[in-house]
Amino acid sequence: MHRAVKDGKIVPGQYLVMKFDFSAISRPPKIDLAAGRLEIGINMMMDRFKKTYNEYLHDSPAWREISLFETDDPVRNLYVLVTAVDNALRHIYKGGNKNHPLFGVNGVRPF
Repeated sequence: MHRAVKDGKIVPGQYLVMKFDFSAISRPPKIDLAAGRLEIGINMMMDRFKKTYNEYLHDSPAWREISLFETDDPVRNLYVLVTAVDNALRHIYKGGNKNHPLFGVNGVRPF
């Protein structure tokens, strides 16, 4: 990523970064138990992302309607979250308020 910034392909502040830290998730020997804990951990990280940016995205209808955790499926929840962020950012851009802290942000990228 640093090379992409250096080469001018990515401009700092252009994307919101969703960080996944798997180090805190316990890994029991039973695969089904481990998979369940992984799903819970991923959903918690996405919920943390949502709470972090809620202050800046809450005015968007797409963001207000987001419904994470209707299911425990982290793949579905990631899709819902990224779609809501992209729609909210589009709403901010179309609103034309260049003073908004997220004006000009292109989207969210999981990292």
